[in-house]
This record gives sequence, C-alpha cells and structure tokens, in this order.
Amino acid sequence: MNNSAKEQMKAYPGSSTAAVAVAQAGGASLDADAQANGSVPETSTTDLTTDVLIISHDAHDARFHKRMRMFADMGFAVTWLAFDRSRDTRLTDEVLSQFPGRILGKRKDGAYLGRLTDFSNAVSRIKEYGARASLVYCINLDNLFAALLAKTLGGNSCRMVYEVADIQSVLLRRDPAGMLLRALERWCLRRTDMVVYTSGHFMTRFLRPVQHCSAPALLLENKIYPATALPARAPAPPRKEGPIVVGYLGQLRCTRSLEMIGRLAAAFRGKVRFVLWGYPNHQATGAFRRTIAGTPNVSYEGPYRNPDDLARIYSSVDLCWGFDFCCPGLNSSWCLTNRLYEAGYFGVPILVEDETAAGEFVRRLDSGWSLGRPLEESLHKFLGAISPREIQAKQAHTAAIARDAFVLDGQMASLRQAFLPLAAWRDCGM
Repeated sequence: MNNSAKEQMKAYPGSSTAAVAVAQAGGASLDADAQANGSVPETSTTDLTTDVLIISHDAHDARFHKRMRMFADMGFAVTWLAFDRSRDTRLTDEVLSQFPGRILGKRKDGAYLGRLTDFSNAVSRIKEYGARASLVYCINLDNLFAALLAKTLGGNSCRMVYEVADIQSVLLRRDPAGMLLRALERWCLRRTDMVVYTSGHFMTRFLRPVQHCSAPALLLENKIYPATALPARAPAPPRKEGPIVVGYLGQLRCTRSLEMIGRLAAAFRGKVRFVLWGYPNHQATGAFRRTIAGTPNVSYEGPYRNPDDLARIYSSVDLCWGFDFCCPGLNSSWCLTNRLYEAGYFGVPILVEDETAAGEFVRRLDSGWSLGRPLEESLHKFLGAISPREIQAKQAHTAAIARDAFVLDGQMASLRQAFLPLAAWRDCGM
C-alpha cells in the first residue's frame, strides 16, 4: 500500500479494500491521441475491483471532476466513463489521468439526435466498466438510462444514483418530445436507488410534484471542492480607482445575459467593466462574439481550472454576475449555480434575480444583491447608484460568512455515511 492509500485508510477506517486497489494501481494516463480515438490507457477491468463508477455527459465538466475527487477522498475507489465535448482538454487531462476510465466518444452540445448513435457503445462500455462496481453514479438522464439498460441486460443488483444538476429545458416542454422524456425519466426514477439534487427547488418544484419521485434523495449543493488548497479568506483590500469590475464565470450559455452585458457595458462605459471566463455554449456563440467584438469594456479571458484558478479570478473582480435566463421561470429560477458558492467564499458580492432560488440564497446570507423585475432597468439603477464604499462593505460582510456555507469539505463524513450503504453492496457483475 502506498503512503497516500495509507493516509486515506487512516482518515476513513471503514474504507473498503477496493479503495486500496485503486490507490495502489494509480490512475491511468490520458493523452490527446487516446482521447481522440475514444480510448485511454486502461487499468484492466478484469483485475480492478471498484466501489464507484461515475458516468458523465462531459469529460471536461468541473462538476464531474468534483465528484471523482469527492468519492476518492471519502475512501471509495473510482473509475469513470464520459463523453468528449471537444473543449480545451489541457485544463482537465490532469484530473482525468488520476483515475482509470475511458472516453465514450465525441458529443456536441444540444445534439440530442446524434446521441442515439453513441447509445449502444455507452451501454456496452458501462457493462464492461461496471463489472466490479457496487455503485454507478450517473450525471444526466441519458447516462442514467444507458446504465439502467446495462444493469437490466446484466441481471445484477448494482446500486444506481442519479444526479440532477439541471432540469433540461426539453424535459419541461409540453410537446410530444417533452412528454416522452418525462415518461422516460419517471421510468428511470422508479429504478434508481438514490437521487442527488443540487437545489431544493428541483425536488419541490419538479421531481416530486411532476415526476412523482419517491426514491431516497440527497441535497448536494454546488459548493467548492476540494477547498484545502484555497487561500485563507480575508476581506478584499480597498478598491483601487477605476471602473467597477463585474465577472461572469462558468459555461457561458445564456444569450440574454451576454446581450444584457453588452448593453450595460455600452451604457456605463468608463464606470463598469465586464470580464468573462469559461466556455461559450453553442447556443450563445453568436451573442458571445457580438458582445466581445462590439464592446471595448467587455473582455474574455478564456477557460480556467476549477478550483485551482478561482482565487486569481475572484481577486480581480468587484462583483459577480449570477443571472441565468436559459429557462426563465423554470430551471433558471430553480438552480443554485457554482458562482453563488465561489463568489461567496472569496468575498465577492453576487448579483442575482429576485424571486428565484438564487435570490433566496443571497437574501438569506446577505452575500450580494437580489434585484427585481424589470431586471435590466433594475441593473441600470443599481450600477448608476452603487458606490465603492457600499461594495467594500458588502465584500467585508460576505468574506465573514461561515466558510461551510460555501465549501463541501466539512460535509465529507456525513456524505460518506450516506453513500456507504450503496457502495458497500458487493458482488454485482454487469
């Protein structure tokens, strides 16, 4: 047993021997050629016993990486399967290479019909990689469906966990496609051993009243993890002279946000500057290009590592843009995004919309400003009136909020106890 494995077992005395197996084997390395070919240098699936297989829609998704690290740090052995969304892999290969796994193939954002061609391959790989797994952790509905089919075909008793991090807009439509997918999700929910959800509104507004979900459920907010390497929290230093800097981070998928940022930047040229980090989504590419090209006080700084680059980014902004209008009144009103927790940890006040889950979060902690409708008019008034002293006071208050409100590290023992009965189910071959 290597030193890291010994330390892991000391931290969690009840850890299974499977955790030691992966600690001894180490993660498989991932290179660009292997990724492009849909394969990675693999640990033999016939020799490896694993507790948790994690399946993701996007190999480069920060949430997926967070879950792998989380389960490994709780003492479980981890393997992974994921699709390649063809983003900048240089920022994520280091994480993927720590754990054995495989790229299932390439996938484009929003190409739902194209996913059908990936489906049989995904089912086959899930059967192969899940052969020694006790728990299969599925991020997104299509991965859950594929895993349930693999489980049914294999005739086994592996436990299934479904993470709901968004309610996809197609699930909320009233047309035949929406009705069909809701029926599919209900079928999957009846066969799921646990539902993990990242916002309470997902459960109270959709999963229970609409989908009649009765599976055991666990709220797992989008808090920062791991936070051990983050710098100590401290109030922001006095603001320097110059424009107010508003940061917009993450998957830049909201067309309305980008268009609104462009108009606000034009209206407050010299007083407000907007800085964007992350990946522009395919649906917002046009708005993204127009906003960047047409507005000198809007800049794009590219992709970033989460959580590694968060301190550098948040130290460079005064406020955080927390709005989402991709599915107004529904998912956009229900979700609690990473930005709420990241900005709060680093003492950066966040701007959100009132009468939403994010608005409730901000009002409860007083970690920013919750603005009412009509939103663009409210933003004009806010940005025109806010003073550096008010921003500084809100920054100091936010930086003083209890750390556990924003980071997951303090919940690891209780999370392990929640997952242990599922991951301890042994001898289930797929």
